[in-house]
Amino acid sequence: MIIDCTGQPTGQPTGQPTAQPTGQRTAQPTTDAPTAQPTPVSKLGGNTEHIAMCALTKTTTITQFAPSWDCDGKSPKTPVCGDSAHPAWEGVECNAIGRRVRSISWASIQHKVSGHIDNRIKHLTRVKQIDFHNHKLTGKLPTKMSQLEELKFLDLRKNDFKGNVPLSWRKLDSREVKWFVHGNKRIRNADGHQ
Repeated sequence: MIIDCTGQPTGQPTGQPTAQPTGQRTAQPTTDAPTAQPTPVSKLGGNTEHIAMCALTKTTTITQFAPSWDCDGKSPKTPVCGDSAHPAWEGVECNAIGRRVRSISWASIQHKVSGHIDNRIKHLTRVKQIDFHNHKLTGKLPTKMSQLEELKFLDLRKNDFKGNVPLSWRKLDSREVKWFVHGNKRIRNADGHQ
């Protein structure tokens, strides 16, 4: 059987029968090495992470300053965590097992990324650190940020967020997450996180 680049069967190779007569068995060839099959981009890191990462490419200007951040709809054009042919997306670190996003930092991006962060960020279920400080991000702080169970550090300083810190962010405090929003002049009730 031939497998295409998405891991799907494409049919039988030329010259091989498509079916065996009933009742007959054919010996299958054996090999010492497993056959490597390419992993489709949509399977690398999990589809839900791709929803979050591609949402950031749609709701912010990150693609203008970091070309590796490129999606086709809800799927990355290259693996977020990289592979043998592509580096990881700029500012993204992944864990070695399972290739899940563990850190996103836009600190090294010298231009100011603008736009907003929507609640699809909740799909980064293994992320431990998010650093989007010193950009031009606007809108309200995403309420679903509190659903990031493994989050340890969140830096949204020096942007242009507005409104109240979501009540759901109390979960961040109860889990002892270090989070910072100072430098956002229109944020209210940050209680020690300003």
